[in-house]
Amino acid sequence: MEKKQPDRRKNPRFILGKEMKGRTGALDEVSLVNLSLGGAMVEHPGAVDQESMSSLSLELQQQTFSLRCRIVWSQIERHELDPEGKQVTIFRTGLEFLDPPEAVQGVIDNYIQLLIEEKEGL
Repeated sequence: MEKKQPDRRKNPRFILGKEMKGRTGALDEVSLVNLSLGGAMVEHPGAVDQESMSSLSLELQQQTFSLRCRIVWSQIERHELDPEGKQVTIFRTGLEFLDPPEAVQGVIDNYIQLLIEEKEGL
């Protein structure tokens, strides 16, 4: 029987219910899958080097932020066809934010709270 690995995240993650794009230094455009105060999971075509440093640029509440991050893990999620009919490998990658400024953490926290309220219909 396979043992379940403990969740090592320091912050709970929030799965985004709507499409959200960002940009990283290691990649070009990425789609955010989930977000927390400590990091994000992104989806993108093309492989990246694990444990390398990058940055994530995202727009939250009409403000654009660039966050230094470390690529913690990356794995193949699926294969799909691009608009030209070529097969593309889509990866999911976990990013850890490195020392985000308090003001940016506040904006991320507010954004997550707004999404939770929307989801709960408040």
